[in-house]
Amino acid sequence: EAIAACREALRLGLREPRRSALRQLLAQRLTDAQRFDELVALHEEDTTRRPDEAEAWRRLGAAQLFLREDAGAALPALEAAARLRPDDAEVFVLLGVCLNALGRHPEALRLDAGALSLRPAAEAVLQAARRGERWP
Repeated sequence: EAIAACREALRLGLREPRRSALRQLLAQRLTDAQRFDELVALHEEDTTRRPDEAEAWRRLGAAQLFLREDAGAALPALEAAARLRPDDAEVFVLLGVCLNALGRHPEALRLDAGALSLRPAAEAVLQAARRGERWP
């Protein structure tokens, strides 16, 4: 099984950038197999290993929000991503979707407007996120 092979290869102590590429492959395989709890655990490990990397926090938040459907758990991860990458419209759209799911609509609307001001092309991202689809 591909998941077991990825995990075994990671145990061998590969160096970067191969280690990161293998972790991304493992994440994709876990997603394909709908093993979302393991995927979230993998992303949690990434945030522990690289706490200053916004992308790790974004992946964790997105997995919690869309795959586990747990906006409460996603919020701290997405807030961390936003602090680390304050100019990333995609992170702010995700944060807006999360706040909306938590019933915090005024905050969500402010974030959506802020995301659009950062990147006008974020409109397509915002509309896809509202429909629960992957964005372009």
